[in-house]
Amino acid sequence: IIASGFTTELARRRESYEMAAKRVLMDGELNSDDRRKLADKREQLGLAAEDARQLLKKAALDSGVTTQEEARVCPHCGKLFGL
Repeated sequence: IIASGFTTELARRRESYEMAAKRVLMDGELNSDDRRKLADKREQLGLAAEDARQLLKKAALDSGVTTQEEARVCPHCGKLFGL
């Protein structure tokens, strides 16, 4: 039961971060203010940096901001490039 609750909570946090990422990507850009907002959200939700990078990449692909070939995320800073 505890593991199930943890899994559910982690999924909820990931979904919350992904929705935030989609909101900041709505204008087709990811500026420094957007990155700061997402970093704050990641910390607030307690997500690992790698999880956040993958969710940001997924949000970019889902929102049509970039294609699979173009979607690249810096493994060090999490910045999207190729947009």
